Amino acid sequence: MNYFLVKNYLLGNLLGDLDGPFSIMTRWRTLILNELTIEHFNRNINIYKKITATNCQELAQKYLNINDYFEVVVV
Repeated sequence: MNYFLVKNYLLGNLLGDLDGPFSIMTRWRTLILNELTIEHFNRNINIYKKITATNCQELAQKYLNINDYFEVVVV
């Protein structure tokens, strides 16, 4: 998979979460309830912007184990 797609998906998903006043307040509520600062939010943006193909591959190998999934066949 093209890692640019992953990067764009992560950043786009984040932007989608901030598409209006209610979404923005929900994001703030999440930060406050989890005792996180705005720096946590900014740090995630920087991580998303700097992710490399190698990072994506390492994360996929670490978290996406084929044995953890089920194959469903619909006939």
